[in-house]
Amino acid sequence: MVEDVEVEVKRIGASRGRRFEFDPKGFFYIYLKHDPTEAMKVNSGEGSGGESSGGEGSGGEGSGGEGSGGEIVVEHYINVQKEGSRLKVATGRLNTVIRGTDALGICDTVFRKGLVSRLDHAMYLGRELQRAQCALETGRRYEQDELDDTDNQTGEGGK
Repeated sequence: MVEDVEVEVKRIGASRGRRFEFDPKGFFYIYLKHDPTEAMKVNSGEGSGGESSGGEGSGGEGSGGEGSGGEIVVEHYINVQKEGSRLKVATGRLNTVIRGTDALGICDTVFRKGLVSRLDHAMYLGRELQRAQCALETGRRYEQDELDDTDNQTGEGGK
């Protein structure tokens, strides 16, 4: 038999007052990559609308399009300190490119590959990937760290 035990529960108000710190494992650049040939297949009923193929590297397109095939591209950069720079991290060197259509799958891959070491960075990455997935699914424009119309209406989003 289980007894009811009274436990004091703390109620804490949420706040955003955190200080930015670099993750020693590096940083990420997230963008949407649209495949016009996949969009034509989807619109004609031939394709599955799943992941597309393409080369790796920098250069996000950042725009959406209703019914367009595409994927989320996540570029991981290793921190690079330039000599004489006052910043902790002045730039980065491309280390890994992850492609997919599912935010959770990309998060799992980032975790398995050990590309993030700070919990706050992992939470930020998860939020941004979810925003990117929503934009991909709805044909909306996505740009990392930028508020979109939906975010402005709910008061959420951003950094």
